[in-house]
Amino acid sequence: MKVVGIIAEYNPFHNGHAYQIKRIKEELKPDYILIAMSGDFVQRGTPAITDKYTRSAMVLACGADLVLELPTLWATSSAEYFASAGVSLMEKTKVVDTLCFGAECDNLPLLTNVAHVLSEKDPSLEALIATLVSEGNSYPVARNLALHKKYDFPGLDELLKSPNNILAIEYLKAMTGTSLMPHIIRRNGDDYHATTATVPLTSATAIRQLLKNGTLEKVEEYLPSDAAFFFREALLKQQYLLDDDLSQALGYALLQNLGKYEEYADCSRELADKITSSLPGFEGFHSFCELLKTKEITYSRISRALLHILLQHTKKDYDCYKGMGYIPYLRILGFRKESAPLLRRLKEEATVPMISKVADASTLLSKDAYALLQKDLQAAELYNQLIRVKTGVHIPNDFSHEIVIFAQP
Repeated sequence: MKVVGIIAEYNPFHNGHAYQIKRIKEELKPDYILIAMSGDFVQRGTPAITDKYTRSAMVLACGADLVLELPTLWATSSAEYFASAGVSLMEKTKVVDTLCFGAECDNLPLLTNVAHVLSEKDPSLEALIATLVSEGNSYPVARNLALHKKYDFPGLDELLKSPNNILAIEYLKAMTGTSLMPHIIRRNGDDYHATTATVPLTSATAIRQLLKNGTLEKVEEYLPSDAAFFFREALLKQQYLLDDDLSQALGYALLQNLGKYEEYADCSRELADKITSSLPGFEGFHSFCELLKTKEITYSRISRALLHILLQHTKKDYDCYKGMGYIPYLRILGFRKESAPLLRRLKEEATVPMISKVADASTLLSKDAYALLQKDLQAAELYNQLIRVKTGVHIPNDFSHEIVIFAQP
């Protein structure tokens, strides 16, 4: 049984993602494709555009066989933790043999060399990065500058400009010592950062911008038809969230946690102090991130830190669950009906418990593992509450929401 894994957010699932799955099937000819997907909140530090069940249905309709949830603690973390947790999830299935990811650079030897250098944690490189940070650079910028100064890898300059390439490097770092084989699909279409949709293979950022601009009717041009059906249903019911839908809940959380910000993941002393001093100017999620942004602290780092405060993700949580190998359970969000043999194999081989019914989890998991699952459940409930406030429609919680079972028409 050949199983290819993909770690993704699908925020939302679009033509570029469908292209990746098509290429995987052509190049690798797998029996199954297994997805580790972020739940209701994503790495940008914001709510996903639609809930995890809708996004699971979209990818299952377009050729994936099984969707597992990447725990919220890691789905909303930095690229390093996001990649480490995703790779750990794949490794613990014991059925995935190849990890596939997209990048602007498909030069695997170059990516691997950079990943190796960063994995080694050369003291001189680390010292140079620290010096560059002290000079006012953000950590990502400082790391890139340090790599340029110390190494002469051909193509390094272009390589480090792309978040997809940087994430690819993190995947390769995390895969060191595992049995997983990497496979890169070169990314086509609009740039990752593109905010205007110009081609069929446009970015998720551009699609979200269309929603922010209220041009909902144009969104479907950039989604595969099988996925668009589920996305259209969510949009027609107004069951989608944008960044500022978090504003009221975040404002309350910041008041409740005054003086404790530094306890939360991604929140340095400097950022904690800036949040405190800037709190009287809080008007909304996006504007507050802009208010807090500095040359040293990126917008993404700030938005993640604010979300961690809202979701109560602490630095101690990171330490605890890193010590448990990141992933203490595998939670099923959905599967294709004909992929039952994959599920059976997974149940036999996986090294951590499988969760298909949340009600059964407390008897299957250790106390600490169940506490991590509870963070997923609480995040989902917050997402559902925000939808209820927006639409007045009750959304089933994770205890009563059935997993997605997709049957090919």
